[in-house]
Amino acid sequence: MGKVGSDFTRGGAGVMRMRRGGIGPRWVCAWLLGAVLPQGVRAAVNLELRPRTASVPVTGTVEIDLFAVSETGEAFTTMDVVLTWDSERMRLAEAVDSGPTGWFVFGLLPDSQRDGLNDSLSDGDAFFQAAALVPPTATPDGLLIATFRFEALRTPDPSVEVRIVPQLGQTSRTQVLQSGAVDVTGAMGTASVAVTAEAFLAAEESFVVTGREGQVVVTGDIDGVEAFGVTIVVELSPQPGATGSATFTEAPPVDITVLGNPWDGIGNVSPFDTDLSGSLSLNGLILDNATFVPAPVTFSGELGGFPVTTSADALGDWNVRLCTGDCTGDAAISLWESVPVPVKTGLTNSVLHVVDAGDGDASRTIDLVDFARLQRCFSDAGFAFDPNPAMRCHVMDFDGDGDVDLGDYRSFQQVMGGVGP
Repeated sequence: MGKVGSDFTRGGAGVMRMRRGGIGPRWVCAWLLGAVLPQGVRAAVNLELRPRTASVPVTGTVEIDLFAVSETGEAFTTMDVVLTWDSERMRLAEAVDSGPTGWFVFGLLPDSQRDGLNDSLSDGDAFFQAAALVPPTATPDGLLIATFRFEALRTPDPSVEVRIVPQLGQTSRTQVLQSGAVDVTGAMGTASVAVTAEAFLAAEESFVVTGREGQVVVTGDIDGVEAFGVTIVVELSPQPGATGSATFTEAPPVDITVLGNPWDGIGNVSPFDTDLSGSLSLNGLILDNATFVPAPVTFSGELGGFPVTTSADALGDWNVRLCTGDCTGDAAISLWESVPVPVKTGLTNSVLHVVDAGDGDASRTIDLVDFARLQRCFSDAGFAFDPNPAMRCHVMDFDGDGDVDLGDYRSFQQVMGGVGP
């Protein structure tokens, strides 16, 4: 095909695409009237919107595919689609040519001479156009036309809808046309996507010396979501090969430590130790804003320390799991609470290592790697070691007096090269 003129630019695979502000609709219609289509009964072409995922986090990308569906395999030449959505929940970013058709005209083109729906893609409506020189065929399973990409805004919502509507304004209409401007437009679809809070809970890896007490630390991360509380339920279960017992400290009294306040400057924290299991394999904590007034919360850090007691013969690894409803039923769910609907969180689990004193890497051997840790933690008698759990200095404290001194060094020498003291 020769050069058409300044109204066109050549796209990939030899496809001619209309420039912004280029040819008018009358020229396109005149071109497409010459297309030859199979003769026969013309049935409706339905337009369906299919989200690629059922939910996305706040500020995530929502991808919704547009399909042309026909039970009888109808061909068509042009398609105009009017979209609407809640502009306070989502913002349209672009329309992507993700299907197999080589479109002659495609996209969210300038339409100021019509109704100006595309003057802004942030106001909740848009006008999409597609036209082909070789007529594509709508199929029973659906011909992929385009992918609309939206940005999910900061407010969570259990159901955000994108709709195809028949008409908006004076001239912007949804229509599927065959040669000769035959309208074969069928049903117009709607897509729903849940926008969830961007919130996470995670259990950190923990080390406890055999026969002593320690803690499992849970951290949280939430970004600007209206929330009034956090519920954390943790389960301990031994891995194969573990001996003895590692259990959460019995309550009452309230023994879970509040390590961070997500509502700093908003309200007070009221912790509740729930002690969910008589077997002491479960323990729970609820952190609430005492005023119960929801407000946007941004927080990243430690939330709570769950105390653990180990028996004198305990050794090995225990799984640490944040419950999501299957630990002791619906009451045992770890989540950030949100208004008006609770928001399920992303969860990560971890391991509790019960080790002999001196075994700082849970290798069940005490070697030069552990000696290097002893050196980093070494201090004079009476001077506390670094409390950072990641340093694991408490594992080098053989006598449990809160420091790592010459007495601990001598104890380490006695067991170095062996398996525990």
